[in-house]
Amino acid sequence: MTERARLSWGAEAGVLGGIAVAAIFFIGDAVHMAPLSTPTALGRTFFGPGGTQMSGAMPDGALAMAVFVGNLVAFSVLHLLTFAFLGMGAVVLFNTMRWPLTVATGAVYGLVVCSAVFYLSLTLGAGALMAGLPGPLAVGMANGVAGGLIGGGVQFMQADLGA
Repeated sequence: MTERARLSWGAEAGVLGGIAVAAIFFIGDAVHMAPLSTPTALGRTFFGPGGTQMSGAMPDGALAMAVFVGNLVAFSVLHLLTFAFLGMGAVVLFNTMRWPLTVATGAVYGLVVCSAVFYLSLTLGAGALMAGLPGPLAVGMANGVAGGLIGGGVQFMQADLGA
């Protein structure tokens, strides 16, 4: 088993974890009758209230929709890329420390590292627009699930290939 293969497994498992986080918050938003409010609030926090700069001969409603969709897509790509790197980071950390990467240890990694990355990224983003963001309990739980999927995904891929 090569390190490159394990990094690839980490990236794949990280994307799976990122999808799980998005699904958790999508379901939570739907239950609260505010679909897409979490990624919208996060997109505003990272990209600013105006989002991307667009101009042209579009009607105001079409421009607003284009900006909304553009910000949603941009935030989603950023979110999944971050989780791919977090998955690779888990592989590197656990290999370096010679710790087993399992569902349980991955959940701890998600709770600690993924949550820390989330809050650090908020300080690097626009930061002033904190309204509508998920609370620490929701962030910790979702990241714990994501970390468990990262650990379990890498463990499954490793066992599947007999490595």
